[in-house]
Amino acid sequence: MPARIIDGKAIAQERRTRLAEHVRQLAARGLRPCLAAVSVHADAGWSVYLKNQAAACAAVGIAHRSVELPPGCSQEDLSEAIEGLNADGAVHGIILQNRLGAPGTSSAGLSEFHAQAQLSPDKDVEGVSPANLGMVLAGRPAAAPCTAVAAVELAKWAFANVHGRDLRGVEAVVIGASTTVGKPTAQLLLAAGATVTTCHIDTRDLGAHTRGAELLIAAVGRAGLVGVELVKPGAVVIDVGINRVDAGDGKTRLVGDVDFASASQVASAITPVPGGVGPMTIACLIRNTLISAARRENYQLEKRL
Repeated sequence: MPARIIDGKAIAQERRTRLAEHVRQLAARGLRPCLAAVSVHADAGWSVYLKNQAAACAAVGIAHRSVELPPGCSQEDLSEAIEGLNADGAVHGIILQNRLGAPGTSSAGLSEFHAQAQLSPDKDVEGVSPANLGMVLAGRPAAAPCTAVAAVELAKWAFANVHGRDLRGVEAVVIGASTTVGKPTAQLLLAAGATVTTCHIDTRDLGAHTRGAELLIAAVGRAGLVGVELVKPGAVVIDVGINRVDAGDGKTRLVGDVDFASASQVASAITPVPGGVGPMTIACLIRNTLISAARRENYQLEKRL
């Protein structure tokens, strides 16, 4: 039987409906949450993400501010922009463009780590600052990286709705060990009671690990890395990867790290790309911005948003 599709769009929409009500309650107190996004270099993927952020924020009543620095700006310019947003009382959340300092971009030479470390932990709604990452590692309440949170929440949804259970005792494999996705995903799964194996570039026999996984999360950024031969029948598969590949006729299309067509024939549940982890990531970003704004107003939010 083909896998059940984990509809990230629909699940995220349910989340945003609840968030919108809290935003309206804050607005009645004269406070409008605001998310600021800092951009440096032109990037097609980031541009799409930025557009989706703005649309999702508008849908729930959160202000979205785009801060664009000129190509080739210095670390000092970036630092000044971040410090300005840290000090701005009207801004409740800050997100930095991903892959800052990546070779071949106009931000090459910038230190992404330095920029992340400058973020006020209270406004780091993406959970990428060393302070928040450390809290996640310690198992303490903090803003965790939104993509990692989205992946784990969709996994919880799948196990609850497909298998009628939670993640305690589940054999989970995370492919990818990046600082802001793979590692925090593994940590959040541990906190949920799963038994976790992390695979990475030096893992010698990937299939030896993945074929025993009840939960498989792919977060590498390599199109089609996970084929049906790596998936245990009945496993829940969460595809975090977003890759743009040639679709012919000069066009491109988005695909994940998982070969969806084949893996969906053996998995019990699977996320599509697009429409899976991406929408939930933005919903988590909005939730963290709302939490930051509510904290300032001493407004009590529901325990579960």
